[in-house]
Amino acid sequence: MSWLLLGVIASGFAIGYLVVNAFLSPPRAAPREDPQPGNGNAPARHWTEVLGVPASADATQLSAAYRRAIEQYRPDKADALAPEQQAIARQRTAEIEAAYLEAMRGLGR
Repeated sequence: MSWLLLGVIASGFAIGYLVVNAFLSPPRAAPREDPQPGNGNAPARHWTEVLGVPASADATQLSAAYRRAIEQYRPDKADALAPEQQAIARQRTAEIEAAYLEAMRGLGR
Protein backbone atom coordinates (compact mmCIF):
# COMPACT_ATOMS: atom_id res chain seq x y z
CA MET A 1 0.00 0.00 0.00
CA SER A 2 1.42 3.36 -0.93
CA TRP A 3 1.47 6.51 1.14
CA LEU A 4 -0.83 8.17 -1.36
CA LEU A 5 -3.49 5.47 -0.88
CA LEU A 6 -3.18 5.72 2.93
CA GLY A 7 -3.57 9.50 2.68
CA VAL A 8 -6.71 9.16 0.53
CA ILE A 9 -8.23 6.64 2.96
CA ALA A 10 -7.44 8.83 6.00
CA SER A 11 -8.86 11.90 4.25
CA GLY A 12 -12.01 9.97 3.37
CA PHE A 13 -12.50 8.94 6.99
CA ALA A 14 -11.95 12.51 8.21
CA ILE A 15 -14.33 14.05 5.66
CA GLY A 16 -16.93 11.35 6.32
CA TYR A 17 -16.70 11.94 10.07
CA LEU A 18 -17.20 15.70 9.64
CA VAL A 19 -20.18 15.25 7.33
CA VAL A 20 -21.90 12.72 9.59
CA ASN A 21 -21.15 14.83 12.67
CA ALA A 22 -22.67 17.90 10.99
CA PHE A 23 -25.90 16.02 10.24
CA LEU A 24 -26.23 14.31 13.63
CA SER A 25 -25.32 17.18 15.96
CA PRO A 26 -28.22 19.35 17.20
CA PRO A 27 -28.50 22.80 15.63
CA ARG A 28 -27.00 25.66 17.59
CA ALA A 29 -29.54 28.23 18.65
CA ALA A 30 -28.55 31.86 18.40
CA PRO A 31 -28.79 33.72 21.70
CA ARG A 32 -31.92 35.79 21.94
CA GLU A 33 -31.60 39.45 22.72
CA ASP A 34 -34.74 40.56 24.53
CA PRO A 35 -33.90 43.44 26.86
CA GLN A 36 -37.37 43.72 28.42
CA PRO A 37 -37.24 43.64 32.21
CA GLY A 38 -38.56 40.58 33.96
CA ASN A 39 -37.70 38.03 31.30
CA GLY A 40 -34.39 36.82 32.71
CA ASN A 41 -32.39 38.02 29.70
CA ALA A 42 -31.96 41.60 30.80
CA PRO A 43 -28.41 42.63 31.57
CA ALA A 44 -27.55 42.48 35.25
CA ARG A 45 -27.41 45.81 37.04
CA HIS A 46 -24.52 46.77 39.30
CA TRP A 47 -25.21 46.49 43.02
CA THR A 48 -24.88 50.25 43.49
CA GLU A 49 -27.76 50.76 41.05
CA VAL A 50 -29.93 48.05 42.61
CA LEU A 51 -29.47 49.27 46.17
CA GLY A 52 -29.27 52.96 45.31
CA VAL A 53 -26.08 53.67 47.24
CA PRO A 54 -22.62 54.83 46.18
CA ALA A 55 -19.76 52.34 45.87
CA SER A 56 -18.14 53.96 48.90
CA ALA A 57 -21.07 53.03 51.20
CA ASP A 58 -20.26 51.34 54.49
CA ALA A 59 -21.97 48.30 56.03
CA THR A 60 -24.57 50.40 57.87
CA GLN A 61 -25.59 52.23 54.69
CA LEU A 62 -25.71 48.95 52.76
CA SER A 63 -27.94 47.30 55.36
CA ALA A 64 -30.30 50.27 55.43
CA ALA A 65 -30.49 50.35 51.63
CA TYR A 66 -31.13 46.59 51.55
CA ARG A 67 -33.97 46.84 54.08
CA ARG A 68 -35.49 49.79 52.22
CA ALA A 69 -35.34 47.99 48.84
CA ILE A 70 -36.52 44.58 50.08
CA GLU A 71 -39.49 46.16 51.88
CA GLN A 72 -41.04 47.02 48.50
CA TYR A 73 -40.97 43.40 47.28
CA ARG A 74 -41.68 41.39 50.44
CA PRO A 75 -43.05 37.91 49.64
CA ASP A 76 -45.92 38.23 52.11
CA LYS A 77 -47.08 41.39 50.35
CA ALA A 78 -46.71 39.81 46.90
CA ASP A 79 -49.09 36.93 47.76
CA ALA A 80 -52.08 39.17 47.14
CA LEU A 81 -50.83 40.19 43.69
CA ALA A 82 -51.44 38.62 40.28
CA PRO A 83 -49.12 35.74 39.30
CA GLU A 84 -47.19 37.94 36.85
CA GLN A 85 -46.58 40.53 39.55
CA GLN A 86 -45.56 37.82 42.02
CA ALA A 87 -42.96 36.62 39.51
CA ILE A 88 -41.61 40.14 39.14
CA ALA A 89 -41.49 40.54 42.92
CA ARG A 90 -39.57 37.25 43.28
CA GLN A 91 -37.13 38.32 40.57
CA ARG A 92 -36.54 41.74 42.13
CA THR A 93 -36.12 40.17 45.58
CA ALA A 94 -33.48 37.80 44.20
CA GLU A 95 -31.75 40.72 42.45
CA ILE A 96 -31.73 42.79 45.65
CA GLU A 97 -30.40 39.91 47.73
CA ALA A 98 -27.66 39.15 45.19
CA ALA A 99 -26.68 42.83 45.08
CA TYR A 100 -26.50 43.00 48.87
CA LEU A 101 -24.35 39.88 49.09
CA GLU A 102 -22.02 41.18 46.38
CA ALA A 103 -21.71 44.53 48.14
CA MET A 104 -20.98 42.91 51.51
CA ARG A 105 -18.41 40.62 49.88
CA GLY A 106 -16.73 43.75 48.53
CA LEU A 107 -16.44 45.01 52.09
CA GLY A 108 -14.81 41.77 53.13
CA ARG A 109 -17.67 40.41 55.24
